[in-house]
Amino acid sequence: MKIEHVQKQDYFTETLVEELIRQGVDHFCIAPGSRSARLTIAIARSKLAHKTVHFDERGLGFYALGAAKASKKPVAIVVTSGTAVGNLFPAVMEASLDGIPLIILSCDRPIELFDTGANQTADQGKIFGKYVRWELDVGAYENLPSNFIATTVAQGLYKAKTHNPGPIQINCRFREPFFDAANPQEELSRPISFSTKYEKSEPMLSTQTAKEYAALFESAKKGVILLGSFPTPQNLEPIFSLAETLGWPIISDISSNARSYGWRSNHIRYANFLLNQEDLKADFILQFGNRFVQFGNKHVAKAVLPWVKSQTNVPYCMVTDHPNRQDPEHLVTHRIQQNPTLFAEQILSLLSETESKDTSWLESWQTHSDLIASTFTRSINQDKLTEPGVFFALSKVLPSSYALFIASSMPIRDANFFFYPKHPSASVFVNRGLAGIDGNIATAVGIAEGIKKPVLAVLGDLTFLHDINSLALLKNALYPVICLVINNQGGAIFSFSPVQEKKDVFEEYFATSHEFSFSHVAPLFGIPYMHLQTEDWKEALERALLEGKSCIIEISTNREENLLLHKQITEMAVAAYEATTELVQT
Repeated sequence: MKIEHVQKQDYFTETLVEELIRQGVDHFCIAPGSRSARLTIAIARSKLAHKTVHFDERGLGFYALGAAKASKKPVAIVVTSGTAVGNLFPAVMEASLDGIPLIILSCDRPIELFDTGANQTADQGKIFGKYVRWELDVGAYENLPSNFIATTVAQGLYKAKTHNPGPIQINCRFREPFFDAANPQEELSRPISFSTKYEKSEPMLSTQTAKEYAALFESAKKGVILLGSFPTPQNLEPIFSLAETLGWPIISDISSNARSYGWRSNHIRYANFLLNQEDLKADFILQFGNRFVQFGNKHVAKAVLPWVKSQTNVPYCMVTDHPNRQDPEHLVTHRIQQNPTLFAEQILSLLSETESKDTSWLESWQTHSDLIASTFTRSINQDKLTEPGVFFALSKVLPSSYALFIASSMPIRDANFFFYPKHPSASVFVNRGLAGIDGNIATAVGIAEGIKKPVLAVLGDLTFLHDINSLALLKNALYPVICLVINNQGGAIFSFSPVQEKKDVFEEYFATSHEFSFSHVAPLFGIPYMHLQTEDWKEALERALLEGKSCIIEISTNREENLLLHKQITEMAVAAYEATTELVQT
């Protein structure tokens, strides 16, 4: 009886794994546990499965998220029952908001143990609620036909990957015993003979509707294209061509990956420093992708969303490849669900070819942008080690053979302001679904695995502290991951908030000040470490990139000096704008 019981477990788990692989899931991330034993064994014995094992479920979830982002393929996560499942919640939330397909294979107690006080037993079948696209609770696998398992898993994968992609959960209930001495190292069962193949269909505008939009765009005299965040890098060439044909400027968010293409004539550098100006009023806004990094106050450059809001009664068209609303200020007047690349190609094919067009609108943006860029080059000491200086430097030295992961909080905001490489550079990845600071090291290591190239991860000190467990993943990474940690001894982003004026509570309750250095963390995990603090820091950083080995690089900055520098840079940009205003108007 026991042998038959274990064999039935194997029949179910082997069928499940084979069908997942058939549907394109070949990377399995495993957190060891007892209740997940038979599923883990089935994966371990599969010659087609790529496996990653890590002891921390929370970090493993973010690792899988990064791998799925970079590979553009679903990644499976196997966890045991109880809090192990709950530890995946942050990564599932991020994946859901960013449209990344994670396949959660949670292992569970059988139904007869529920509400009995049995150890490690929780109601986890629907634990992720609205954050998953589909869920299946497998309660009685013993009598399930293989065709049911195969076709049902195929349906789940289809929902994870198409139209509104995101995580799914398959909750598998296992009864003891999980092992039997009389049932050693068996080969996997014969391949499944039946499955369902789903074909993805791309939504397209009708020819008539596309012609109406083409005419609408051509009628605008002062249009602007916004490139918001994309969960995974897209082909932006058709969008660049569309902007050039229309004569419209492009304002890009760092998470759009547009900066990795290098300088383009329509792509406005340092655009955030122009958005405070009253005379750059658009008459049409076309946005591709999701929301922008939001950061701006009277001391620093303006965020895109307040600028959009200030463009009164202007048509605002948004194009994304999912149905979810990305309109927190309720400003969008036209909403199109279509692959942005295909939409740009479709509109381009319908635009009329005119030899002469008014270029004054685009030239106004370009002139202001060029003078701000030259002012920054001339007036900012880029040899001094500062937080903006990190991204000025990376604009020059980061090769296209790398991917760049930028953590939330101050790093992504400084990158948004200052990372404008002249030549093609690293692909950019971020976690902007919920923009949390947890799991960022794990995400970077997962991206390296998914994209099969080295990754430079720029992280703040609190973000690094939050995910130190994931240095174990970094230590064993197949592709190098360099963690560049900007240590300003606390939450520097709050220095830009009005709360910094509340001196009695600011340091302890918001800045969360500390005196930690990470020099002792690196040896704990056996990872090389260096602390950059001299005038040759840029050369040392460039050498580390050329060597291409996993390491931790720490730089120390001062929060008060950083706030002052951002104010000075903004003042420089305003002065440069005013200096060109008369030139542009004549």
